[in-house]
Amino acid sequence: APATDWTIELTPIGGDITLTVGAGAVTDQYTNASTVAMSMDMIEDLLFPAVDAFRASANKYTLNQDLTFTVIFSERMTGLQGEDFTPTNASVKSVSSSVDNLTWTVVVTPDGNGPVDLEIEADTLADEGGNTLPATVFSTGFNNGVGIPSDASPGVEISSTESSYDDKGAQEFTVTFDEGVSGFTADDVNIVTGGQSGSVVVTSGGDGDEVYTITVMPVGTGPLSLNIPAGAIQDVSGNDSSELSLTVADGIAPGASFGGATSHDGAGNYVVDVTFDEPVSLVSGGVDAVSTTNTNAGITIGNLVTKSGDTTRTQWQVTITLSSGVSGEIPLTLAAQAVKDDNDNRNVETAMPSLTDGAAPTVANVQSTTTEYTDGTSFTVDVTFSESVSGVANNTEAFTITNGTIDSVTTSDNITYTLTITPPTDLAGNIDLGLKGSIATDSDSNTAAAIASFATLIASWSAILDKAGPAGSMLAAQNPYQTKNAQTLTITFDEPINSTTFAVGEDITITGGTLDASTLATSDNKEWTIDLTPIGTGPISLHIPADDQSVSRNE
Repeated sequence: APATDWTIELTPIGGDITLTVGAGAVTDQYTNASTVAMSMDMIEDLLFPAVDAFRASANKYTLNQDLTFTVIFSERMTGLQGEDFTPTNASVKSVSSSVDNLTWTVVVTPDGNGPVDLEIEADTLADEGGNTLPATVFSTGFNNGVGIPSDASPGVEISSTESSYDDKGAQEFTVTFDEGVSGFTADDVNIVTGGQSGSVVVTSGGDGDEVYTITVMPVGTGPLSLNIPAGAIQDVSGNDSSELSLTVADGIAPGASFGGATSHDGAGNYVVDVTFDEPVSLVSGGVDAVSTTNTNAGITIGNLVTKSGDTTRTQWQVTITLSSGVSGEIPLTLAAQAVKDDNDNRNVETAMPSLTDGAAPTVANVQSTTTEYTDGTSFTVDVTFSESVSGVANNTEAFTITNGTIDSVTTSDNITYTLTITPPTDLAGNIDLGLKGSIATDSDSNTAAAIASFATLIASWSAILDKAGPAGSMLAAQNPYQTKNAQTLTITFDEPINSTTFAVGEDITITGGTLDASTLATSDNKEWTIDLTPIGTGPISLHIPADDQSVSRNE
């Protein structure tokens, strides 16, 4: 007999299910067709839709070109619109479906700000049975967790707040990429010119950042030029960066150091070296480039000129010419704007090392209105040094004297000193002067050497002559005498006398006795002895006349 019960496998495709067997669809064993259509009660759709596939048309996008995503649902979906999709780094351009409403196409336009992702939020879409998407779905979930990257190299620029640098301290630069990058380090920045090797430091920014800050130490002798070569950095998509360069002008004035002569010892030429830290040229021909505050008329300062043989334009020199009589420290100054570098930066005024006075002071002149003395009257002597000295004023021990005393030493200018001299009490001997060493000191601590005798070394000076005759006394061994026998007569002078002209009968006269000239003797030319023999007829008188030219000082 024909079967009356039948089974059928039913696969839902979304939405409520209605099953209908139409009239004439089946026949019995006698070939009689069914005459009435049969319908089964509706089976309600309670199945939540799902996303079976979510893929992009390319693994990278090109800026300004559309990117297509294909979304395949587990069941038919209807009424999808652009606002049902949330893009990242893109905008939704269109949404369309195939005839079965299972496969949908979403066209987006990337904005170039990073990887593109597309999101379908939970509960925003519903199938034909009204069942909503139970969970948010991201395209990255079907692409190993990453968005679709750009195929363009990351854009990059480097900037500085200043167009030129004016010191040698760390200079700050900002490196800005148009998307996040990774692996950016100081080694990615090349110093082309003007920077200290190894001085690049990344002070802010890290992997994934778009903005980095770096510092660089300039040499200070020309433009600072930086370069980031192509491919040095990659974005998150692995795209190489493009090449980038920046040059910041040198705004630092050329600096100078000094060498050569550092002291002088009087008349002559002294060459001072001036070394600049970069090539320079003269602004005004080197005239008045160097000056001094020493007003001595004997100082001549030449022009700043290139040092012989130099081709770097960094080695220069100036010649200081001193005439006789110049003394003391000579401060030197390099004038502002004397030179300029190749960027027209001009030097600032700079104090140079002074030419210190290395010459010891000397005695230039000694004179007095007094040339001889005959009594104990004081007189003055002027001693003039080659330059101003200290240690001498009011210091009677600064000088030596052969006879007499130095009563005072005064000055009005520390160059010429007036000595007040008192002859010796015995009025004996010429008066010569000298200078003790290491007392007279100039402003640079140079001390005058000792001078034993001004009369020997100073042409303008002769010793003050002793014109005071010697005084003396006579003493007989017996006075009064008791016999006619010879006795010793002692004649004592207050200073040595000239032994070659002192004679009995000429210089010594006697009455009442005789003198034995053969016995006249002395050991020091001051104390003399001679034998005296009385006649015995009365007193003995002895006489040496005053102003006897024969009895003169011993010279």
